[in-house]
Amino acid sequence: MSSFVISFTNDPKGDFGVFAKGYTRAANRLAASLLEAPRFPDYEAYPVVFLYRHALELSLKHIIYGGVALAAFRRMDDISEQLKNNHDLVDLSRTAGKVLSLLFPNDEMLGPSECHGGRNLQGLGSDRPPLGCVPISN
Repeated sequence: MSSFVISFTNDPKGDFGVFAKGYTRAANRLAASLLEAPRFPDYEAYPVVFLYRHALELSLKHIIYGGVALAAFRRMDDISEQLKNNHDLVDLSRTAGKVLSLLFPNDEMLGPSECHGGRNLQGLGSDRPPLGCVPISN
């Protein structure tokens, strides 16, 4: 018999990484299922895109909260309030990049970006031009 736990700690913000992993695994399974079919309607792919997008959002929030906690940042409540109901991937990626840059100032992968006027996801470890940028749009 399996059990289902909503949150592992008293503060769900600490579980964003676990939640992101769950959404990613669900998206992977659903995508694999779709790709096994000879064809499928576009609308069946929408949940896959939603799951991956939400996994990315939760991963960015996990980086932000974890980085802020690691840095012993005194204004954790301010950060929590700013991220509450924030689902803007561009804004979250910039904030995550700033937190990581503060924690790891000498890491070249977190350096200034020249992609599309700053509209990118930084620090994802890609070796594509320049410095791990992945173009996105709203």
